[in-house]
Amino acid sequence: YIGKKAVNLTFSLLEPENKTTITVEEFVDGIVNGRWQKELEHYRSLKTEEERKDFKVRNLPAITLSGIFETTRQDSLLKHSGLLQVDIDLKTPEDREQFYEQYRHKLSDDPYMVAVFDSPSFGVKGIFHMGVCKDKDEHKQMGLAVLEYLKQTYGIEERLLDTSTLDLGRKFSVSY
Repeated sequence: YIGKKAVNLTFSLLEPENKTTITVEEFVDGIVNGRWQKELEHYRSLKTEEERKDFKVRNLPAITLSGIFETTRQDSLLKHSGLLQVDIDLKTPEDREQFYEQYRHKLSDDPYMVAVFDSPSFGVKGIFHMGVCKDKDEHKQMGLAVLEYLKQTYGIEERLLDTSTLDLGRKFSVSY
């Protein structure tokens, strides 16, 4: 069961060594049940990008969705989860108005999508089951195939897909 896959939860991006291991199911349940609601409401209320970035780095927990790592380095992967973070950036009001409902709804019905929810800022996040990878190179190649699948299947514009998620150790911030 995919929900039982283990991932690292980091309590602050400033202190990546301060972490624990949780399951994907616990992470998704935390989002659904508002475990981080207070932090996210404060984050979303901040007026400037600089304030949001500072708060996110200092106060929002994040997971390494694609696996468990010994350290913060990509080459310290202990076990790949078979999962990829999908991040559709909808930074402008026009993009949010045009794409938010369309993408969120469609992705929720995708057979490879484990979960879909709002990103901490503006956009849609997803957890995509792509299969276990042996290293960061294979992870990147599989991730590129996933992004192409999303473009072809759902017509998601390339400019909206955040390719930084192809980084094996990419942190995935909590939400609600």
